[in-house]
Amino acid sequence: MPKTDMSKLLDEAKAFAADLFGRTGAVPLTFILFGRGRKAVVHAPDLPSDAVKDRVAAAVREFARRAKPVAIATACESWMVMEPLADTTTPRQALDAPPLVPSEHPRRIEAVFVSVESSTGGVEAAFARILREQPGDEKSKGTLGPWEPMPTWLTGRFGGWFRKDEPKA
Repeated sequence: MPKTDMSKLLDEAKAFAADLFGRTGAVPLTFILFGRGRKAVVHAPDLPSDAVKDRVAAAVREFARRAKPVAIATACESWMVMEPLADTTTPRQALDAPPLVPSEHPRRIEAVFVSVESSTGGVEAAFARILREQPGDEKSKGTLGPWEPMPTWLTGRFGGWFRKDEPKA
């Protein structure tokens, strides 16, 4: 899939996530499966454990193998820790050692994350900070800041939809 098509799909996924956040104040884990001329949207239920998250990710990979979508977008809210890369001012999610997981890190930010992967190997990702009326109170009303590009290697378990091998736990 040409890069311009990936950019269009990323823009469509960002618009979907922004609209959902604007209407509901939340973006639950959501998959947008792009087919040829069609798309399907799947919202994942509350995912209470890593084991459940792993099963959902495996089910999406299996669906991708069978249904052969053109691309899959993933959108969700996420905690992120922003630190500059050594050679650029582009932020990245810090890979802190436990116990400083992003949700517990003192420099965490709340964000909506969107990535799009094509069946031919293209990946694009972006995030938008959640700006709360009462900073630090994740229950207060929020709006999304501007979308920023994000390194695609940060997609974690909810990515690699078209890879042939299963990830090692």
